[in-house]
Amino acid sequence: MVSRRRRGSNDGSGPLAALLGERAEHEPDAIVVARSVAEDGSRWAGVGGRVVDDDKLGRTVRELGDVVEVVAARSCDPSLLRALRDQPPPLLILIGPADPELADELASLGRGRSRLLGPDAALLLGPTTSERGPTPIACAAHVGELDQLRRALGPTRLALAPTPEWLPTWLADARLAGHDTVGYVPAEALELVWIDWIEQLGARELRQLLVPLGVPSVDLERPLGPHLEAATVAHTLERVTGPSYPAPQVLALLHEAVRRHLTA
Repeated sequence: MVSRRRRGSNDGSGPLAALLGERAEHEPDAIVVARSVAEDGSRWAGVGGRVVDDDKLGRTVRELGDVVEVVAARSCDPSLLRALRDQPPPLLILIGPADPELADELASLGRGRSRLLGPDAALLLGPTTSERGPTPIACAAHVGELDQLRRALGPTRLALAPTPEWLPTWLADARLAGHDTVGYVPAEALELVWIDWIEQLGARELRQLLVPLGVPSVDLERPLGPHLEAATVAHTLERVTGPSYPAPQVLALLHEAVRRHLTA
């Protein structure tokens, strides 16, 4: 069994460093990937890690313990679920479906010490730069939407779906700070952390194109009523794009136009 080490705080830096390949030389087991995920290029690409058969994923995660920063699975069988309960990783990526009860449990693993991307997730890494400069980061509410956005944008540094509420903590990381973010944020992911992130961007705020989706109406007669937080975050994100739902092709054109204007 691999000896265990104590993890740092779960600010997202450990999983992000592992995914970007900055820890692979010293910690080859920081990412553990089910074979069915590793072979699915439409949902998982550009990421290293230790690949194991799906039915051995739970045992491997349990044996490696705190060495693991990221677990990528297609489904969650009883063996894997037990391992996740005992040793919740900083990031769990579930590319297959899950019933609401299981999804809620996975989202609450370790009482907030673990983060979930999924169910029905995709995470793909690409080149840092292209002929246009730094490649953008793409996010979407679901995988089909992400596929369309990636085709419209061209090469992306990072593409993921569904957009998680904790994504701004990654976007604020120095490793991704030079990359513009383009995509869609569903209502359930509209939390105040987005405002904290966008307000520290300064002039770079104009380069971010994020469209909130499914924002519920707010009863203005009740200033502390439900959905106020989501509506406030949506308004902040719409300051650049306007209150619209552009198609991926339109969003890509807007991004290119803004890029050209700001670099002219």
